[in-house]
Amino acid sequence: MFYLKLAKNNLKVNRSIYFPFLLSMIFLVVMNTIMQILLNNKGMSDLPGASSAKELFDLGSIIILIFSFIFSIYTNSFLLKQRKKELGLYNVLGLGKKEIRYVLFFEILIAYIITMIVGLLIGTIFSRLCFLILKNMASLGVNFTFSVNLDSYVLIMSYFLLIFVLLFLWNSWQIRRMNPVELLKGTQQGEKEPKGNWFIGIVGLIMLGTAYYISVSIQSPLEAFVKFFIAVILVIIATYALFSTTSILIRRL
Repeated sequence: MFYLKLAKNNLKVNRSIYFPFLLSMIFLVVMNTIMQILLNNKGMSDLPGASSAKELFDLGSIIILIFSFIFSIYTNSFLLKQRKKELGLYNVLGLGKKEIRYVLFFEILIAYIITMIVGLLIGTIFSRLCFLILKNMASLGVNFTFSVNLDSYVLIMSYFLLIFVLLFLWNSWQIRRMNPVELLKGTQQGEKEPKGNWFIGIVGLIMLGTAYYISVSIQSPLEAFVKFFIAVILVIIATYALFSTTSILIRRL
């Protein structure tokens, strides 16, 4: 198939650009694989305070999933910016934007397959290593055995399939809204000057203060897990909002 062959050739020719993207996505898959395998391990039920430990792992896995989604968007934006000139050249040479989307689809599909195979393999190996470290540090004994649950792989493959589909839709929309001239000059265009917003900065400061207040005001161990999870999410959002706005405003002043 023409578009599949073109996609394979693009991956080979642009391997210096695609390699960081694939490496970052594989890293995200490895992190999630380790977390999910440890979380769904049958030996988790044998841990002292098993319910609390499982709840902690649950909250940690959600945070990693959120981080994976955000980080994948940033790496994809970098990749698309580097390839705009090439895609614009295709458009000038006769490929319509519909055909370019076909090429992008097969590129994303190949990237997804590579990411899953390599990421799940490395993640499984390292999850075994993390399991042994956890077992020795906690002195859990021979009854705490390592096992792999198929549900862990299904969850990770489904989640990253959703991420890659969203990346494809975003890239298709970006290509559709740009004309060939804009695509050809894509790598030459600098980043637009970001706009600072006092309101976002103030909201970020309030959210950061709220997160720290929640952290220091927890009294009962039973409510610690849920409140701590809320605090972590608030810190992530608040840090981005606060520093992305105040740094611009301070620089302008």
